[in-house]
Order: sequence, then C-alpha cells, then structure tokens
Amino acid sequence: MIEAPIEAFWAEWEQESDHSEDKLRLYTLSVVEAVKRAAQDGDWPAVGRLERLYAAGASFCQEEPLRSTYETGDFHICLTIADGCFLAHDLKRTWDLAYGIMQSLDSADMRRSKLGMPSRPNSELRVVCLGLLACCFFEDSNFCTLDVMRGVVRRFWQVADKFQMNLAADHVRPEFRESMLHHIGIWELKICKCCLRLGNEFAARSIRAFNERNGEHLFPGYRHFKSGMNETSTSAWYWDYELAKLILEPDSDPLEKQVCEQNRLAYARLTFGGSSLKMLMKSWEASSSA
Repeated sequence: MIEAPIEAFWAEWEQESDHSEDKLRLYTLSVVEAVKRAAQDGDWPAVGRLERLYAAGASFCQEEPLRSTYETGDFHICLTIADGCFLAHDLKRTWDLAYGIMQSLDSADMRRSKLGMPSRPNSELRVVCLGLLACCFFEDSNFCTLDVMRGVVRRFWQVADKFQMNLAADHVRPEFRESMLHHIGIWELKICKCCLRLGNEFAARSIRAFNERNGEHLFPGYRHFKSGMNETSTSAWYWDYELAKLILEPDSDPLEKQVCEQNRLAYARLTFGGSSLKMLMKSWEASSSA
C-alpha cells in the first residue's frame, strides 16, 4: 500500500509558492525507502506505482538545486528496478538501465560543472551500476566488446578508490565506514568474476585490488581449493570466486560446484548480517539460473 503523504505530495507542491529543497529531499528519501521496501518484499507492482508517482514531479524540478535532488531519487529508483531485473534474469533490461544511469550521472556532473556547482560523487550509485554491468557480462559476454568491459572495470576501480578515500575522513562514523566498505566488497567481487573473462592481466589485477581492500581472500588458478585447505578457505568471498571459475569452465565437475556453493553459504552465514545474506542469496540464485 502506498502511503497517502507520498501520493499527495506533488498536488500539494503545485499549490505552494515556497519550494524548499529540504522538503523535496525528505520526500525523495521517503519514496526511495518505500521503493526499496517494496522491492525486498517482491511487490513489483508497488514499485511501479511509486516510480510513476515520483515521475509526476519531474516538471516541477527542472531548475537547480531542485533538479539534482530530484535526479538523485530517480537514479536510486531506477537502480532498484535494475537490480530487480537482474534477479528476474532480464539481463538486457538490467544492462540498459545500469548503463543509462551511468550516462545520466555523467551528464548531471557536466551540467553542474557548467553552472559552477560542486560535483556530487554519487559513489554508491556508481559502484552498484558498474557492478551490475559486470554481472551481466559475466553471465553473457555478448553484451559488449572486451574493450568496453575493460573500461567499465577501470572505472569501477577509480570510483571505489575515491569512495574508500572519502570514507577515511574523520567525520565518517566507524560503523557507517565499515558498512560501506563491505558494500564495496560485495560489488567488487562481481568485478573480479567479470575479469575472469577479460584475460590473465585483468584477472590478476582484480585479485590484487580486491585483496588490498578486503584482505587476502582471492587467489588465481583454476580449482585453487584443491591446493590445500587453510584459513583463506573459510571465507564466502573465497568460495564465491572459486565457484565462478568453475562456472566458466565447460567441463567442470558438478559435484565440485556443489561443494563451492555449500561452503559459500556456510561461511556467508558466519560473515554477513541477515539482510546482506538475503540479498546475496537472491543474487546467487539469479546467477545460477540465468
């Protein structure tokens, strides 16, 4: 059910003379949260209704600073839908939405620069968009050329490095910093799996980048888990990456895939909180079914 204040907001806004950016920001946050809750519940009709309600306000937000605030909400809504499309195995729409958001973010940066306004990093949005593009390419390498995907990967590393640097600032709460670094790690692992399709140089570089940010979890070499068990094997990151190697190998043993899946889930339950685990399990199910 859509909350009445959300549904009535634009009608009230049209009647007001003082359009406050703070009021728009609070409304945007409430809609984005409602969209995310509906998506988590699998209520996609509600997501569609909320998207249409929010879109009704575009004509009221054509000038800055309202335009940037409105756009940010629109990007988050579209990204939630893109993530849902991936979970539903609709790779083409996932790709189109994520790629479109990246283009819109870049266009918004250029517009703000021309107006003399500071850029908005939107690092979290970019990390997820680029991660979704990597997911699509891992499932189906026909979405783009190798050079295009290498550009996506390089862009991810740039965004993630800047995001991590911003999180290191003294004013960032430690619990928020830890949560966001974990968030980067989830998407960076998808980049690493994508790099398995991009040749040895990119695969090796992705492993180094991931391990520098998240600890020594990933290793090169097909069926590394057969080289001997050690503390690195007690990681969901490790087993997810080992499984990805098997998925891309045409003659891999189904039983070995099953072992990797079981260990990934077992260690994920020890590593991740309930909401993160639920999200990861949905993503794993989508990857195994696509």
